[in-house]
Amino acid sequence: MQVDGNLVLYPAYTTETVWDAYWDSETKADNGVNVKYHLYLNNTGLLQIWNRSRDYDLIKTLIDA
Repeated sequence: MQVDGNLVLYPAYTTETVWDAYWDSETKADNGVNVKYHLYLNNTGLLQIWNRSRDYDLIKTLIDA
């Protein structure tokens, strides 16, 4: 998870630039910095991104079991 709230996957041993990324969650925050997003896998198999800075708002479900 980047500081802007976007979850991005990069191949190993790359420079982690936008050109190296092969997937992103498209969850970049409006203000762009210092968001309190976290990745959560619950006991039913849902993989989600939650915003902890606003009463735990659901941002996105990545995998729906």
